[in-house]
Amino acid sequence: MPDTWKAMKGKQKARITELMFKSVCEVYKETGQMPSENQYDQLARSIFSKCNVKILQYEDLLATFIKNRQGLRKELKHME
Repeated sequence: MPDTWKAMKGKQKARITELMFKSVCEVYKETGQMPSENQYDQLARSIFSKCNVKILQYEDLLATFIKNRQGLRKELKHME
């Protein structure tokens, strides 16, 4: 399977990354914890349905989302 995330334009990646961060922020504000594995899957499905990038595959979005967990966690800690 090709890595469709790498094939996307910078603006597309930035928009999706912003959606990832906002969704993690919502979960963190509601629960005081980072999302669980199951929640990441649900959040990724929601983001995937919102983005209109024809070359992006869901599996690549989820893999990128999970890969960026630590960075998202650091960003949330800086906001506190």
